[in-house]
Order: sequence, then structure tokens, then C-alpha cells
Amino acid sequence: MVSAIAAAEQKYLAAVESGLLSESDTNATGVMLAMLQDKVSTMREASLRSSLSWRATLSDILTGHTFAVLQCIWEVRNLQTHIEILGEVKLRTKLRAKRLEPLQTVSLPPPHQSLVALGGWWRVNST
Repeated sequence: MVSAIAAAEQKYLAAVESGLLSESDTNATGVMLAMLQDKVSTMREASLRSSLSWRATLSDILTGHTFAVLQCIWEVRNLQTHIEILGEVKLRTKLRAKRLEPLQTVSLPPPHQSLVALGGWWRVNST
């Protein structure tokens, strides 16, 4: 659970630093990350406290604490996937914008001339 939230934090920071998340995405994702960090911290504390007593550990198992931990891990991984999706969308948008830029004009030889390859060199062949 702790390693999953650490991985999500790294993905979030990498996406923010590289500019892959827009400002609104950064704010919304940051709020979700903060909520999950708090949840993970609370669950980690409860796990540590219950590990001090076998009765508390048994009680946690019987009350479904294990399932709550698994759900929390699933939510953290879901956030990671959400961050990756936002990054991919932003990358694709940037690539499409680049492809739509006007191409540079290239001057071609007049139609009555052709280019002939000579050992790695090109020369204009007038016809």
C-alpha cells in the first residue's frame, strides 16, 4: 500500500514537471492524491497498531480490514492509471498540433531537370 502510493506520487510529480498535466488536471489529481495519501496513512497506522496484539490482528481480519487495504491499493493504482491516461492525452494533443503546423517550403529543381545520384552525391541532370 505504501509502495503503491509512493509510485503514484512519482508518476504525478513526473507528469507535473514535464508539463503533461494541465492546470485543472493538476489541481483535481492533486486533491485525489492528497485524499489517498491521508487514507493510506490512516490505514497504515491502524495496521501498525493492530500488529501489536494478536487479538487486534484477528479482529481486523474478521472485520474486513484486509479488504479495505486491498480496496485502497486498487484506488491508488486507479489514480496512477488516471495520471498516465491524462499524460497520454496531452502527448497526443501536442503531437497532433505539431503535425498540423504548416510545412516548410522546399525548392525543387525545374521540371526539365532531374537529380542523379553519383556515389552519395547528387547532381542536377539537365535534359
